[in-house]
Amino acid sequence: MTSGRFTKRPVLWWNAACTEVVKEKRAAFSCLRRHRGNPQCLEAFRLCRARARRVVK
Repeated sequence: MTSGRFTKRPVLWWNAACTEVVKEKRAAFSCLRRHRGNPQCLEAFRLCRARARRVVK
């Protein structure tokens, strides 16, 4: 009998730096969601998103 769940294989290129930048990006997005009209939060999120894209790529 099987569990019925599919397991995802971990990718070999994912490392601690990828985890860290994704965590920073999520925190910046959370701040942006709380403070919608603040341009500093928007800029911080954009920078974190760009950094995450570069590191993961």
